[in-house]
Amino acid sequence: MRSRTQLAAELAARAQELEREQKAYAREAVRYERARIARDLHDIVAHNLSMIVIQAGAGRRALTTSPATAADSLAHIEGGAQQAELEIESLIELLGRDGSHAEGGGLQMLDELVRRAAATGLSVTYRLSGTHDTVPLELAQAAYHVIQEGITNALKHAPGAPITVAVHTSASRLTITVENGPPSDAGAGLQDAGASYGIDGLRRRLRDTGGLLRAGPRADGGWRLEAELRQ
Repeated sequence: MRSRTQLAAELAARAQELEREQKAYAREAVRYERARIARDLHDIVAHNLSMIVIQAGAGRRALTTSPATAADSLAHIEGGAQQAELEIESLIELLGRDGSHAEGGGLQMLDELVRRAAATGLSVTYRLSGTHDTVPLELAQAAYHVIQEGITNALKHAPGAPITVAVHTSASRLTITVENGPPSDAGAGLQDAGASYGIDGLRRRLRDTGGLLRAGPRADGGWRLEAELRQ
């Protein structure tokens, strides 16, 4: 009876310990999910709002001298707001899924991201090399966020600078590089916007997929962002 009583007490203690561990794991899962959602919202809002602010400034300056240019700026602002709305809706839809990702064809979204940036008047050069038909959607989404962050940072810290985006795929890895030159225009007051989630949030995002991120200044005063993702 003493042996059975001792065993029952040990089992009860272990059950309580497991319950505490389960609650701690649930709290950590919620914290991780909140951080991921915050990073996604930062990427969507910061990028599109930066585009909108730049275009609003350009439209204001052109309002009296070039009404057509001001009208184009308003059209880009409308497009940026619509794009932000679509991406937020897509994020909400994704949160309702089981988290699985399909294979193939995911890098097509990068073309659209660069095209939208160039349509706002940015000088963006885009190069895609390697075999990219079988890139998993999860990696393509990570590459999308890298390019989005690189373009947003260029808008914030180097207005008017040319931007170069290069994506190379191989059998084992996906490499993304975003570079910009030194600023050539006056700033738009965006330097401190979203600072708590930018590079650090992107680094954590890539770490979750087994990737690496390197970021730093160039010798000419520009900036270089490079990411490596393993397939």
